[in-house]
Amino acid sequence: MRHRNRDHGVRARGPLGGRGRPEPGLPRGRASGGTLAFDSRDPDCRGWEKWDGGWSGELPGHGPFESRATVTRVAGNVVTFEVDTLLPSGERRHGVSDYRFRSRHQLTESVERAGFAIETVHGGWHGEAVGEGCGEIVIVARA
Repeated sequence: MRHRNRDHGVRARGPLGGRGRPEPGLPRGRASGGTLAFDSRDPDCRGWEKWDGGWSGELPGHGPFESRATVTRVAGNVVTFEVDTLLPSGERRHGVSDYRFRSRHQLTESVERAGFAIETVHGGWHGEAVGEGCGEIVIVARA
């Protein structure tokens, strides 16, 4: 399975390497005065450098699983990684994903272009400064 053009937060559309845009329905779907809040990974924190490795867990009602991720390519702001998972049924799944990391400036510009006014930008959900939180960029904007 291959996933392309993924942001953690606002999805990117178009070919990889193209200019990221908010979801096409975002401007049409907003209510006047409504609030948009989302997070995206901060590319300056280079979180993908910690992705290689394995983890396990429990799928409620199904049993234990094991997964392993491997970063296979970093090209500009796009990171490609593979995940192999062993499910409780014994089935093995393999996935390849490309995540696009957009900067604070790119994210706020995209949200403003969609007709929102930026209220706050933080580095985590507890009000941390960008670069001092958990590797996130949290944006709150009003329609």
